[in-house]
Amino acid sequence: MKKLLLLLILSGALAPFGQAQITCPNPPTVSIVASNTSPCQGEAITLTASGANTYSWNNNVMNGQSFVPAASGNYEVIGTDSNGCSDTAFVAINVLPLPQLVANSSSLSICLGDSIQLTATGANSYNWITPAISNGDFFLPSDTGANTFVVEGTGTNGCINNSQVIVVVKPTPAPPSLSATSLSTCRDVAFDEELRATPSVGRAVWFGDAERNRQLTTEPVLTLRNDVVGVTTFYAMSFHQGCYSDPTAAAVEVFALPTISAGSDFSLLAGERGRLNGQADAGTDVEWLSADELSTPFALDPEFTATNSNVFTLQVTDANNCVSTDAVQLTVKNTLVISNVMTPNGDGNNDVWKVYPESVLQSCKVMVFDGFGRIVLERDNYQNDWDGTYEGSALPDGDYYYHIQSDEVDEKGTLVIIK
Repeated sequence: MKKLLLLLILSGALAPFGQAQITCPNPPTVSIVASNTSPCQGEAITLTASGANTYSWNNNVMNGQSFVPAASGNYEVIGTDSNGCSDTAFVAINVLPLPQLVANSSSLSICLGDSIQLTATGANSYNWITPAISNGDFFLPSDTGANTFVVEGTGTNGCINNSQVIVVVKPTPAPPSLSATSLSTCRDVAFDEELRATPSVGRAVWFGDAERNRQLTTEPVLTLRNDVVGVTTFYAMSFHQGCYSDPTAAAVEVFALPTISAGSDFSLLAGERGRLNGQADAGTDVEWLSADELSTPFALDPEFTATNSNVFTLQVTDANNCVSTDAVQLTVKNTLVISNVMTPNGDGNNDVWKVYPESVLQSCKVMVFDGFGRIVLERDNYQNDWDGTYEGSALPDGDYYYHIQSDEVDEKGTLVIIK
């Protein structure tokens, strides 16, 4: 009898002592409605069970309240009705991974005025929120400081993630001030002043172009060439904390020298008339330097009388105040024509001793000696006026000897006096 009673209790036919027996002729049927069975990571869902009075979920889920599933898995609920009867149901939740989105910039630190390329990777499609550009496009930030750029990326499973990149935009320094914005000189003539750049901050850098392709120097003073004719533009920029200012331009011009020719070297006989043959550009001022014997020093072709060998220097000045000089060499042949016979008889022929040209005699010392070596004539600047007398008396017929001498002349010979 005791064995039969125990078997009835274990089979549920009888309730244990002290507890009423529960019979479930119509147990509840529990069902689950999930707002989303395939949420993306971090997305909230709601699980709602029905068919019973109370519900007990695993994983700390509250029936009908939204939550964020931590991982994929089965979510189970036990529903109990008012009779204490229960039913169990479950739903499989598959949490989809977010795309491994990474926002990138071509540079994380730039200068104002520089552009950056914004590129995101790790997703299937991309939507840049700030700025509103296509993925991989270039963007020109307008604000200095830290700029945050945000992108959304959608994976092949439809899940969306976002990423951001921070780019620091540094301000550009003010352009430098220049000692001059234009300078000029003549070829091979030193400039009157230097070309100096003074930066507001940092240091000055000189370039040969506004695009900074050809750096010239980081010194404030730019060395200028004066041997190449033409106009050259140079650009100075301030450089501070890795950023360049806008350029400041300076134009430097080197003028060509005026064309000039003093002519070819030539020679003349002493006392002969000559003419210079200079050439120069039209519109220039001309002057022959140190040429008192010229008819006019301000003409290209002045006349003169050849007295001594000389160098004539022609100077030409053009509208740019550029000066060219050239010189021509004159060689004066001091060949004297000396009479060797005198007939001082008053008939008007050979009454005086003649020596030509007189222009050469102006710089000569003239002496005549008799046969005993006595000086019967001694003159500087002889005027072709000696009549064969000595101390007021006529010299006798005979042979006399002359010596004509200067820095360029040394002539000796015999003079015959015949009455």
